[in-house]
Amino acid sequence: MRSAVAFLTVLPVGGSMGAPRRATLLAFPVVGIAMGCAWAGLAWATDAAWSPLVAAALVVALDLLLTGGLHADAAADVADGVASRREPAEALRIMREPQVGAIGAAAAAVVLLLRFAFLAALVTAELWPLVVLAPVAGRAAMVLVLARPDSGGGPSLARGFSEAAGPAIAAGAVAIAAAACLAGGWLAEARTGAGLALAALAGALVAALAFERAFRRRFGVRNGDAVGCAGVLAEIVALAVLALTPEVVA
Repeated sequence: MRSAVAFLTVLPVGGSMGAPRRATLLAFPVVGIAMGCAWAGLAWATDAAWSPLVAAALVVALDLLLTGGLHADAAADVADGVASRREPAEALRIMREPQVGAIGAAAAAVVLLLRFAFLAALVTAELWPLVVLAPVAGRAAMVLVLARPDSGGGPSLARGFSEAAGPAIAAGAVAIAAAACLAGGWLAEARTGAGLALAALAGALVAALAFERAFRRRFGVRNGDAVGCAGVLAEIVALAVLALTPEVVA
């Protein structure tokens, strides 16, 4: 659990992350549950004090604080690489550069705006348990993506996790996320209940896998930016589906 927290957040959990292990990957959706609870708790408290829009903005800020903006940065890096229209090796080099270009900055802004908009919709409807589920879906999707075969690329932390992943680990992570979605849908007391929550998870996983496949077809490998960007995409898709609940759209 500690190694998963160290990889997914900037929290000072002590010690080094160590070599990627299967237990670490299984803990990804559990870390997502913890982060989702932090989201929901902050949203509940700040909505009562101010408004749903303020609450959604603060939740987005909290996520950036906890993750160090890691996944938003991945989306920016991928956008810069794709927008360069260079050969795969050169585009991957652009992704590794610390500087963020105009397209990358715009992509990061879109990611934050979409998170904000869908979160505001859920907070307005006071569906706190559903707020918890987006980070769970995003991190389960990352495990599923890491479990996909990938023969290219050099040594990296993401590649180490890929070597530790496999069908059984991916199935375990998805099962944990599905259980969380069932519980969240039931607790939310929304008319569509657990069915909507499971649909959000399914949509998130399909979107992440489709993105990973497109990335590998374009660049020939799967790097850490691809994994992080897949997680962000999954999270946004999950939020979008959850925001379709009748309590939100009525």
